[in-house]
Amino acid sequence: MTSSSRLSYPNLPPQPARMAVWVFDASATDFIDNSAEARSSAGTSFTIFDDAADYLYLGMEERFDLAIFFLDVAGEIGNRTWEYYDGDSWNIFSPGIEYAFDEDGGERFDRLINWTPLLISTTAPHTATTVPDQIPRFWIRCQATSVTTSPTVVNMIMRPYASYATAKDVSEILQLGYEFTADTVPTKSTVEDYIHNAQSFIDQTSRKTWRPNIKYHEEHDFERAGTQLARSYATNVLKLEIWNGGGWDLKVQGRSEDYFLVKDQNMIYYARFFILPARIQSYGVWGFGHGEFSKAVRITYVHGSNIWDNELEGGMVNDIAKKMAAIDVFTSHDYSVVATSGADRISLERKVDLWREETVEKAENLRGWEVF
Repeated sequence: MTSSSRLSYPNLPPQPARMAVWVFDASATDFIDNSAEARSSAGTSFTIFDDAADYLYLGMEERFDLAIFFLDVAGEIGNRTWEYYDGDSWNIFSPGIEYAFDEDGGERFDRLINWTPLLISTTAPHTATTVPDQIPRFWIRCQATSVTTSPTVVNMIMRPYASYATAKDVSEILQLGYEFTADTVPTKSTVEDYIHNAQSFIDQTSRKTWRPNIKYHEEHDFERAGTQLARSYATNVLKLEIWNGGGWDLKVQGRSEDYFLVKDQNMIYYARFFILPARIQSYGVWGFGHGEFSKAVRITYVHGSNIWDNELEGGMVNDIAKKMAAIDVFTSHDYSVVATSGADRISLERKVDLWREETVEKAENLRGWEVF
């Protein structure tokens, strides 16, 4: 086990109803539904990859692009094969992180071409005695080539691909009178792509994020008091290591242990004094961060505020995302009938121009917004 922290990042509503975590137990030829335990911060740990023939299934009713695992028992498994369903078959793909289930961490699923919802049954993709429910979902599955130690999961986060707004938000702000689907122009998936692009713009402009992310191996010089994390809204420190001259020493989290996180300050404080094996004296002051000991601290952590719980910024982020996506819909597709209806005091073209000005200004304001 790499850390003892349980999930402290609130689930993203309405994520709990959509998130599914199933294990196909090949020896029992049946599915095990671990969804409730995966969503709970106080639930019972569950085992995945009990043997090499088993599959881990991750699913949501909407597309998702990140899964974070908090472990009770670190696994030791062979190479992983990741697959997604495209409507005809399961396609092997290379994920963004290559997570090995040997410590707290996660896996990123970048845009998957023609990813299609699938209704899992008792006959496909496996012959099974039962299935937990009858809900079509976007599924990703994983299988290991070998299992020495099975990972045990405490809880999980799964991040929706469109986290800051929904396709329904976009249709409502455009006053189209219908929701986007797989058969509309543009399709629901295309609108979610617009929202996803807006999320990147918002995060890049504001230098903050309102969706869960993982930062691996962020490097810092050693400071005796502690370390200020570079990414805002840190929620879980997964691993902190200090270079000892020959390797990385793993430190234990907790006020009575080696270090602790103060979330409001985005600051890690050391609860113990650490002595590095080499020091340099300059003008009578002993210091670190020279030569081999430059960037002697590396930290892996989860960061990102919850848009739905952030009363000061969440509504603004949602407003920017849906308006930016609406601009893309309007400018990329023919909505001249709606725009020239004459029923509104302000035409849709004028609204789009106002939205452009408004979203840029609001995104800039978010950069300097400090939460106390």
